[in-house]
Parts: sequence; C-alpha cells; structure tokens
Amino acid sequence: MKKLFLLKQKWAIVALSLVVSIVFISCDQDNNDTKIDDETTTTSVVKDDTYASETFQDASDLLDETSVNLKTATTSYCLLSDCAIVTEDLVSNPRVITIDFGTTGCTGADGKSRKGKIIATYGGDYWDDGTVKTITFENYYVDDNKVEGTKIVTAGARNEADNRFYTESVSGSIELAENGGTILWEATHSREVVEGSSTPLIYDDVYQLTGNSSGTTADGEEYSSSITSALVRKVEPGCRHNYVQGIIEITPIGKTTRVVDYGDGTCDRKATVTVDDNVYEVYLR
Repeated sequence: MKKLFLLKQKWAIVALSLVVSIVFISCDQDNNDTKIDDETTTTSVVKDDTYASETFQDASDLLDETSVNLKTATTSYCLLSDCAIVTEDLVSNPRVITIDFGTTGCTGADGKSRKGKIIATYGGDYWDDGTVKTITFENYYVDDNKVEGTKIVTAGARNEADNRFYTESVSGSIELAENGGTILWEATHSREVVEGSSTPLIYDDVYQLTGNSSGTTADGEEYSSSITSALVRKVEPGCRHNYVQGIIEITPIGKTTRVVDYGDGTCDRKATVTVDDNVYEVYLR
C-alpha cells in the first residue's frame, strides 16, 4: 500500500508540474503577442493604412491641379496625363469638377493606372477661404483597386506663415484587386502646404499632414493610428508615390503599437517599422 501511495503521489506531482508549465507558457504567449507576429502580419497594417492615406490624398492633389489649370486656361498637366478628361460645371450650385479617367485605364505621371471618375462639388471659388469641397468617386480604380467613399476638405485662412491650410475628413474603402480583401479607412487630418503656397503651381507643393485615423486591414484586423511627427509629402513628379518623412503610431486591437518612420525626406518607397525591439524595413505600395 505504501508503494501505491508513493506512486500516486509521484503522478500527482508530475500532473501539477504540467499544469504549472502550461500556465507559464500561456502567460508568456500573452506577454509576447499575438502582439509580435511574423513580419508579414506585423507590417501589413502599416502598408494598408499608408496606402489608404496616400490614395485619398491623391484625389485632392489631382483636383487641385485641375482647378488651377481651368482657372488659368492651361491645358498642360503635370500630375495628370492627356487621357484624363477634365470638366467644370459653373452653372450648377454647388459647382462641380469631374476628372474622367475613362474605362480602359489612364496612366498618370506617377505611373499609376486609373479608371472611373473623381468628382468634387463646392460652393464659391475653389480656392477661397472657407470653401468646403466634397470629393466622391464613381467606378474609380487605382491599379485595379476600387476606391469608394467621401472626402470633405475645408479650406482655412492662411496661417501666420502665409501657408495654405486645410482640414480633411475621410470615410472610405479600397477593394484590392485579385480578391485581396477590402481596406476600410476613416481619418481626420489637417494639411498645411509648407512649400509652394505662394505659387499657383501644384508640383512645387510640399505639405505636412497631422491627425488620426482608424480602420480595418484587408485581412480584417482593426486598428487605430496617430501621427506623432507630421507626415511630409512632395507633390513633384517622381516623388509623390509615398510620404517621405514623419512618424505615425499604428495600434492593431490587442497588439503592440507599430512605430512607423517614413524617413529623412528622401524620395523612396521605404519606411521602417519598430515593434518593441524588432525593426523591419517596409516597401510601400
């Protein structure tokens, strides 16, 4: 009987050890993430948020150029190509600018192929302080990714530095090509043109973006983000693909914050992503 008791006691100790081990493993997993996944999962939220932000900023850049050209009766575009047809309705109230990229694909100066229409409605003069522009999309695709939603841009008075200043809000989605999923994106931003404000040209503009966004990645992961150092974008051809400077913090629900650094102003398509002590280099869309 004594041997049987000792045997039972031995197995009880083994069982208890297994339970303790499982608990510690579970706690260790909780502490180290779900939060830090493989590199693809870690950086996908960065790529999706950046792509959404830049795609909706593109719409503003393109409309700004068309408005300048319509106002100055210029037919030569820097950002757009000749395959885009621009019309302005000055009879209706509100007024309407439409950029029609056609149905077969129109490649712009940035190398992106677009289809469908970008439409802006507004009252008064396009460039007046206080003018509110509502931007919508009709069967609009960028590189076969379908863009939908609404962007509202309000032009503020020039600031103390005499720079143009805007507040912007977006509620939109991007359905990625080849069944790549759908990015849902909402944002509230402020945009200041820190270079080029004194000229009617668009391609000499450099602007800074601040604010917050939230959304759902193409893989269905929810997140929020906050710009902690103003994002910088240069509108000039060859440099307007991506943000070239600035820092944003992106936090997927239940995971560690990703700190995204877009660089030192160099016109490339790279950013670094830091998660705890892990640093990844990301090539943006």
